[in-house]
Amino acid sequence: MTWLVKAAMALPWLLVLELGLYAGCFVCGIIAAASVTITQGQFAGKCMLYGTVHSNASTLSVQTFSSPSLCYFVSAISVCVAVYCFSITLYWIYTSCVDQEVRRERLWMNVTLVVCGVFLFFLLVTGCILRIGRNRLCESIIHIPGISRLTGQLCAQVI
Repeated sequence: MTWLVKAAMALPWLLVLELGLYAGCFVCGIIAAASVTITQGQFAGKCMLYGTVHSNASTLSVQTFSSPSLCYFVSAISVCVAVYCFSITLYWIYTSCVDQEVRRERLWMNVTLVVCGVFLFFLLVTGCILRIGRNRLCESIIHIPGISRLTGQLCAQVI
């Protein structure tokens, strides 16, 4: 058995569950930040959320963009959550390997809960921004006459 598996077996099951959730949040934060940033980069730094698309003869072009700060906000919150979750996960893995005993002080437990609550609020706002912005973009694509059936169905599934 590796040292990581031995350390995980010695941890309380609630802490193992918490570390699993932090690891999942880290992955989700990185994916969200990367996808928004890559998309923004492909459109010369302009944010596609809440954008509208129109048709010029045989091509589609973006008619309006939203403010780039909207995409920056989504990316910044996602990166902050990812860094926090990664740091907390590494801290508890290190603590469990070095100390062999996991002790939590009441003060730091409360601080962690407050930080998680603030991040949860910002993630809720970010999720709403992403969902509504993507829906608005897809609605503008669906209403273009002559749009391919496949593209219309894909956007209809998103909405």
